[in-house]
Amino acid sequence: MPFPQTAMAYEIVRMTIEKEKYKKLSRPFIIGLILGLAIQVPIFMTLIFPWFPDIYAWRTNTCGFGSTWVTPDSPLATVVGFQLFNKWPPFAAVFYLAPLSVLTSFMLWFLVYLIASQVAYYMGYYTGILDLPGCGRNWCGANVPTAGDPFKWAALSNIGGLIGLTLFYMVLNRRYIFSTIKTAFTKVKEVDESKEPISYRMAYLLFITSFIAVTALYTVLGMSITVTLLMPIIAFIAWIASLRIFGLIGFNAVTYGGYGTGFVWLIWPVRPEPPTQEWFWAMLMNRTFLTDGFGYGWPGVMTAAFSGFKMSSLTGTGNKLIFKTLIVSSIIAPLTAVIIMIWLCYSFGGMKFATFITDVNTDIVARFINPGAHENWPAAQPWVAHAIAGIVIVSVLSYLHTRFLWFPMGPIGFLMATTGHTLLERVWTMGLVAWIAKNLNFEDRWK
Repeated sequence: MPFPQTAMAYEIVRMTIEKEKYKKLSRPFIIGLILGLAIQVPIFMTLIFPWFPDIYAWRTNTCGFGSTWVTPDSPLATVVGFQLFNKWPPFAAVFYLAPLSVLTSFMLWFLVYLIASQVAYYMGYYTGILDLPGCGRNWCGANVPTAGDPFKWAALSNIGGLIGLTLFYMVLNRRYIFSTIKTAFTKVKEVDESKEPISYRMAYLLFITSFIAVTALYTVLGMSITVTLLMPIIAFIAWIASLRIFGLIGFNAVTYGGYGTGFVWLIWPVRPEPPTQEWFWAMLMNRTFLTDGFGYGWPGVMTAAFSGFKMSSLTGTGNKLIFKTLIVSSIIAPLTAVIIMIWLCYSFGGMKFATFITDVNTDIVARFINPGAHENWPAAQPWVAHAIAGIVIVSVLSYLHTRFLWFPMGPIGFLMATTGHTLLERVWTMGLVAWIAKNLNFEDRWK
């Protein structure tokens, strides 16, 4: 997999190491650097200083990730599926490094999403949606495409699609997985493990030990054996799928926005009254450490680990060295971050860092504290049938994409076009820019 962000970092590393070859920075690199500064510096100044002119209209109907929402009085508001458009160019730069087939699938499936949403509206669904602004069309109430009938995209894609992608990936690689197990626990060496950071036996033992340690922690927190065993399994499913998408296109599509709390609502269809300790910890763990963005808990470390091994393959660095570096940094970084966070709060007051502290602690579960707050997460109940349909759809798409290389409607494109937070961030606009640029062969024009 290309790992677009890693590919960018590698180019900078290569220019630093191969000084003789890169005595003079290339023209595309210099132009890109200038464009990046011209884009990001004004945005930074606009967000920090109220007096700075809003050059890119970042204060006007724009979310922090660069999406401008469509207001009800806009001519574009008549298109049900057109909720926001993203205008942050770094998305396009990352997507440009993704395979063209993935971008093509992304664009085709988003077109399908637009048509399907419009047809559903004319059939009587999504009543009143044209009066909602862009973000509202994504998650305000049950009468929106992500949560409401007929598609309930968040359940179909964020839950079912996530499971389907991981499930089919495991099925597709079953022979290799069985070969590593044989290599680890028998005398038959079916797989060469000389280049691996640790032996397969040690890897599986670490996996089993970690599973036991995590389940023990959850038990101490007051969770039942069912929930305790389910949590690490959910994490495994979620992040195999998420990292597969991230490695191909550089974006976290399926595990974002708290839609993964649907797994909790399968256990508790209705929030316990009063909220129990088990429910609280299950919600907190699921929302932060298991099925949300890379910025929460250990998922960011997991992303860095995979990116690190990609950098290893590009630079020829030994995997053992990368593994040791990851172990040390994974111990030092979280400990340092927690100590500094506590020190800052006690020295300056938590309210000085209101957004940060709130996001890390109370807001994670607060949105689900009020009775009925869960009813649209991941979609309006019942949604299990939609999740099962998502498993089937992504599995079929995965098979067709594997069986027929020419098949353009792949599973990654489907998930990029229909999951809850990709719809909110509307990265399709930057995906379209990257798709056009790749088809025009801009890279070849610079040679």
